[in-house]
Amino acid sequence: MKKKYELFKAIMICFLVYVFLSWFIPAGSISGTTVETSGGIAPVGLFGLFYYPLLTIATFIQYAAIIFAIGALYGVLNKTGVYGKLVKNTAKKFERKEKKFLIGIIVLFTVLSSVLGISYGLLVFVPLFVGILVAMGFTNITALAATIGSILVGSIASTYGLGSATQVVNVLGLKMNDNILPKFAFLVIVLVLYVVFIVGKKSSVVEKKGKLLKKENKNLVIPFVDDEKESSKNIKPLVIMLVFLGILLFLSMTNWKFMFGVELFDNFYKQLEDIKVNNLSVVTKILGTTNAFGYWTSYELSALLVIFSFVIGWIYNLGLNGTLEGMKDGALKVIKPAFLISLGSIIFTMMLVGSGTTIFTTIAGKLLALTKGFNFATTSVVGLLTGFFYNDMYYGLSAINGLFTDFGSDYLPIIGFILQSMFNLVMLICPTSLILLSGLSMFDVSLKDWFKYIFKFVVELLVIVLAISIILVLMV
Repeated sequence: MKKKYELFKAIMICFLVYVFLSWFIPAGSISGTTVETSGGIAPVGLFGLFYYPLLTIATFIQYAAIIFAIGALYGVLNKTGVYGKLVKNTAKKFERKEKKFLIGIIVLFTVLSSVLGISYGLLVFVPLFVGILVAMGFTNITALAATIGSILVGSIASTYGLGSATQVVNVLGLKMNDNILPKFAFLVIVLVLYVVFIVGKKSSVVEKKGKLLKKENKNLVIPFVDDEKESSKNIKPLVIMLVFLGILLFLSMTNWKFMFGVELFDNFYKQLEDIKVNNLSVVTKILGTTNAFGYWTSYELSALLVIFSFVIGWIYNLGLNGTLEGMKDGALKVIKPAFLISLGSIIFTMMLVGSGTTIFTTIAGKLLALTKGFNFATTSVVGLLTGFFYNDMYYGLSAINGLFTDFGSDYLPIIGFILQSMFNLVMLICPTSLILLSGLSMFDVSLKDWFKYIFKFVVELLVIVLAISIILVLMV
């Protein structure tokens, strides 16, 4: 029972920490390059303890929609009766090559996260690869580390992705290709370190009397797979649809124009808008409210997953009732993750309510003012705190950007590296990290067990980031 509510309690503890701080630390806003706190404290009162959690869920319900859409899709996949075969056949195909497959998944998720930054697009395929890894005999926590963990690790070493790298470039006024070779070198270092860390874990496989637990063992539970639903139908259509889904997500959620200067999809969407009948843009009106490829958000993602659920149901002759039944079964399995991922932005909600006047700004200002000019140590602490107060780095960087103005342009790339690395290190362990929350709750891994599992890697990477930061400062 304790484990059942562990993540909820962890989120609420973070909220109560903020509530406590709000009674003692005045809310500040940036005026020029200094912090102004003339407004005094803005404490959270008794009714706020109920109001802000509800406001958070109402504000960030779109993240719950993503989780429900993912659950619905996998519910339909399970309903076809061939998804379980796909998972188990893939696991069997790599029999005695399990470690190579594990490494391949880590590399795949980490690199895609770093280069593309499409965390929620990658999240769609996490249940599939977790299922395969579990069917091979790996523990849930190892499978989680290879997928969810790799997405977060890729963000730490973000190179081009719409996540961290792009946000740093936007806020600090840098260029996309600034220090790109050192960025990729850092990615290689982080990736190698993470692969060695996971593969070297003694608890990476489920063992029973010293032997690898095989997929036929009754104790093995593969996520979203019911053995009794297996069918003799062909797997190939399902594989084709999943590959097609992956390509669509890759094309639609990668910002080609900003990251690589590719305007193909922007121009194509403009051409669609120009197809008019009686001055009415027919194609775009039929499509409805949507963005061009490269600008798709959680809303388009959720809609696409629902569409694919119906198409897959049609391909496998489930009928409307069967498809809806599968979607309902899948959605019911992810109620907890959907609730938690919405509530997980509760501290972020407090930052948004402050409209630029927050206790985080005050804390950051005090820390950075401890030394004259740029200091990698205080900047590192600010980066770590940014990860606690914000789970969207863009807003966190924007809130304190003015504090770095006087440090000089030579230090801006170093500041960006430190803030990006420290922020995403926190996302690996903090209960307000949405990607982490979804993985822990979806695959029944406790926060305590995850913290014990990943803590050594976090410390190792923290030391490496600090060492690189010192070297970069000395080179200026």
